[in-house]
Amino acid sequence: MADYRDILTSRKGRIGIVQLNRPEKMNALSHNLRSELFDALKDFEADPDVRSIIIRGSGRGFSAGYDLSRIREAIEDRDYVERRSGLPNVGPINPGQGQWPQHLLSGYWIIWELAKPVIA
Repeated sequence: MADYRDILTSRKGRIGIVQLNRPEKMNALSHNLRSELFDALKDFEADPDVRSIIIRGSGRGFSAGYDLSRIREAIEDRDYVERRSGLPNVGPINPGQGQWPQHLLSGYWIIWELAKPVIA
């Protein structure tokens, strides 16, 4: 697994664990956190020894939702994460008004398309 900034990954037997790790922001989702989450999920999906995946949060709560202070950064520079770290670009295809909800929904299809059960 890669080194991540906003998530932690571990394994417990045949279970892959992804832990959102921004407790100071109540694990609010940022562009980078989403990229890391999707990358880790794909890695666990490809690992034949992992049979299921758990997503959990650090600190007081699972996730407070989206870190709205970071949306403009994601929209203005959709290639930021990919250039910086090689992680998948999860920015909108056509940035601009109305694209943010479409971008969010399309990203979460990654989770639905996994063959392994995912528990949050």
